[in-house]
Amino acid sequence: MAGALTIGRRSHEGGGYVMSTRNQIAMCKLGSAPLREKKSWPKGQVNCSECQAPLGRPKPHHAEMVTQLLLGDKVEILDHHQRWYRVITCFDRYEGLLDHRAVEILPGDDGTDDALQMPVLSSLLGEATNLQSGHSFTITYGTALPNFVPEAREFAVGTTRFALRSGEARWPRPGPADPEAIFRDAQMFLGVPYLWGGRSAFGIDCSGYMQILFKAHGVKLKRDASQQIHEGQVIPSLDEAVMGDLIFFGPDRDTIAHVGMICGPRQIIHSSGYVRIDPVTDEGVNYPQSEKIDSVEPWQGIRRFL
Repeated sequence: MAGALTIGRRSHEGGGYVMSTRNQIAMCKLGSAPLREKKSWPKGQVNCSECQAPLGRPKPHHAEMVTQLLLGDKVEILDHHQRWYRVITCFDRYEGLLDHRAVEILPGDDGTDDALQMPVLSSLLGEATNLQSGHSFTITYGTALPNFVPEAREFAVGTTRFALRSGEARWPRPGPADPEAIFRDAQMFLGVPYLWGGRSAFGIDCSGYMQILFKAHGVKLKRDASQQIHEGQVIPSLDEAVMGDLIFFGPDRDTIAHVGMICGPRQIIHSSGYVRIDPVTDEGVNYPQSEKIDSVEPWQGIRRFL
């Protein structure tokens, strides 16, 4: 498994599209840095071949990771300073900083968000090989497989071709997503550790977990729980919630800090310390007494996306 790449500073440049060339890219929170003018960037996609790279906060390599991009994810280049790109993701319009080595610019690409139209890895983990370099690496659930050829088990990210050595591909299915199928996939993550900003089987946060599960089943969610709660159908009570509904937690309705998915009567699957299933009451998540959690934030809303 390849190492992580952290991303940092902010600058000012033109627009463009790239494709990730590593199987995970960490996106870092924006800071501040000298600005340089540039009129425009060619369009393309991000192409990533390492297991993860952060997209994050002010200082490169010391930045807070705010999310991860997976192999084949598209971003638009907004600014550029030295080796750092300021980018916005085409899928969920999330902004952060990215090392320029993680991207392949694709001239002629218009940046169209086609993530829900292409096959994805449906196994928790898979192995891909770069057919040009011969380098093999681990990819994770929900990774896009653009231009996938089933007979050869090959796909192309930008100009780079890859072979899918292990793992299964899933094509988008017509019609509404199946909550039970999403829950089956969700259970593959049980025990995966919590990671702030994570969106992969190597570590995942609560809203990234919900986003990647729903994305793999053709449903678009925003990146953060505080954004997700403002979409979907409002479900007024816990007793009316069904499998696949998302339930949001926080000290008040203006401060949403956590999200999980209803997976049974008054039960949720969520990433809290690690991916787990816990009872939920009208007061909040009912953690085991052995964990000695002194206070539990109440739930503030339930939304249906399926």
